[in-house]
Amino acid sequence: MNVNIAEEITRQDDFVFTNDISMATERKLHNYVLHIFVQSGSFSFRIGANGFSATAPSVIIIPSGDIPWNIRPSADFKIVGLFISDHYMQLHMPKIDYHTTCMLSFLENPVLPITSEELSFCLSVVKTIKYRYEQTGHTFYHEVLADSVHQLVYDIMNLHSQKRERKLSNAPQSMRLFRNFIHLLEERNFMTNREVSYYANILCITPKYLSEVCLKASGHPASYWIDRFTTEEISRQLADESLSVADICENLNFKSLSYFSRYVKQRLQLPPIQIRKQMNPNGGIPSASEE
Repeated sequence: MNVNIAEEITRQDDFVFTNDISMATERKLHNYVLHIFVQSGSFSFRIGANGFSATAPSVIIIPSGDIPWNIRPSADFKIVGLFISDHYMQLHMPKIDYHTTCMLSFLENPVLPITSEELSFCLSVVKTIKYRYEQTGHTFYHEVLADSVHQLVYDIMNLHSQKRERKLSNAPQSMRLFRNFIHLLEERNFMTNREVSYYANILCITPKYLSEVCLKASGHPASYWIDRFTTEEISRQLADESLSVADICENLNFKSLSYFSRYVKQRLQLPPIQIRKQMNPNGGIPSASEE
């Protein structure tokens, strides 16, 4: 099922409908939650130090603030993108969010393979959202628009939560501690504290036990998640050309510029300046001839 949605974007808009994946890299959309539905083909991309790939049919959810880069689509790649501002999500969505209900699934992998039937259903809801968005004369415009978005959000959250419940049904205690650990990272403690012992002390457990908990709940040690949040923040700041590399080094409390550069290169495989070059307005997307 192909849905041709005309690209439209106004700086103040809460909704962006697009078939152009390169828009996901635009700085003015970094405060949007990205919903990307892959109709055909495949593509790979990176968020921070982590690489991901998606093949049709699938849905990708990228929370606001996370920046996809090094996007490489196949020649037959087609998507429908629905980007919703974080402002709208905070005001109009239920008082549950992706990070709370489906946190681990999104953190582990923002790509969710789905069936062709599930994709068709999601695209029909996106089409309804676009119709409601344009129906500004409706007496209950805000209510019917929010209801349509709620439907999509709940259905996607259901797919993610079912996926995680199967994996975590035998680890409720680990999941509780892991959620508390991730919550500390979401509060941006990693900006100044990147030692496992710091988080273990707050949670009143040993560093060894914290890493065991993280391994049981997610398959990764605590240090992985600290680096994950740190590299994603570095990527966000590198996308802001008003910040120098030295500014970013200072913002994240690295002891020296040389240490910061080594940290970035070890985890992102490229030095900071090279990463910034790849985060150009075209998203570093190669042409078909470069594939």
